[in-house]
Parts: sequence; structure tokens; C-alpha cells
Amino acid sequence: MIKASTGLLHFPLDTRRREHMETVKAFRWRVESAKNRLKRYLVQGLGVAVVAPALFVAISVATPGVAHARCDGAGSGNYMRSTLIVNGLELVAEASDSGTCNNNGAYSGHFAAKQATWRAWVLIDRSGGWELYPGSGYNMNNNTYSYRDNNSYTRMALCADNGTTTWCGWGTTVARNTWPVFSIPSSGINYGF
Repeated sequence: MIKASTGLLHFPLDTRRREHMETVKAFRWRVESAKNRLKRYLVQGLGVAVVAPALFVAISVATPGVAHARCDGAGSGNYMRSTLIVNGLELVAEASDSGTCNNNGAYSGHFAAKQATWRAWVLIDRSGGWELYPGSGYNMNNNTYSYRDNNSYTRMALCADNGTTTWCGWGTTVARNTWPVFSIPSSGINYGF
């Protein structure tokens, strides 16, 4: 049947064709959404790959405060636990390994994020530059690290990030940071290892 007033031909196939075109549009939209998600994930992954090395280059250090030590004196054998606490919530804990505090210049320790969605970091300054020891991921797994120093005396700081927010400092003296520039408001002194 032809309707002269609209100039449109109405056939039973028009309904099927319209349904098919709507299905094609929906499929194209899903494909574009998947492409956009993939691009976003790739950009986020690239961001992490760029940010971690930038941390080595662009850490700016505020005047560091002195806090309690990991080893508390020249060969004392006394071990201490370090923490990073933000708003009353412990985010990172670090401790030296048994046998470390013996004044031989070799330090080994372990650290972990204390909250499941955070990644822990330990920063060590042996001679005027921070060295980064990142945790294994956004989890509470125990991580080990070690280093040597010729005078058994280094500064330490702890950091934690959840992918969007990063906190660095020592104990409860912390600063919220934005990649790639960091402020470390306080650090601890590790000596006698």
C-alpha cells in the first residue's frame, strides 16, 4: 500500500530493516565503548610505567625531621619497626631482618602495605639521593629489600599509593603527593646496621 501524503512506502521488511539497523548501531556503540576502555587502560598503564622512574628523578625533599631508627645504634642488636600512618590508619610497616643490626654496613629488611588496596614503598637516602624500593603491587604481601652502606647510617622514608593518591613520610608526619614531584616531610635515621 502506498500513502501518497507522506511519500513513504510501507513494506513488512521496513520493520525488520529498522530492527537490524538498531542492532548494528548498538553493536557499534559497544565496540566503540570497548575501544575507549582499552585506550583508558593503556594510558593508565603507561602512566604507571612513566611515573615510577620519574620518582627517582623528581623527588623534592622538604626539611626532614629525625624519627626513631630501624637499628637504634652502633651494633646494639636492637630492632625497631617503622610505620606510615595517615589519619590514624597504618598504611605501611617496615622492620629490619634478624641479624641486621650488627654494624657491618649491610641492611636487610621487609615491608608491607597494611591495607589491601595500597602499595608500599621504602625510600633510602645513602648519599644525597633517594633510592626507591617498591612493593610487589596493591596488596598486603611482604616485600624484602637490602642495601649496603659504608658508614651504617642512612635516612629512610615510607610511601604508600592506591593508584590515585600517594602519601610519603615517617610515622604520622606525612604529606600527600602528586606525581612526579614529592615532598617527604619527615624521615627516619637508620644506623648501626
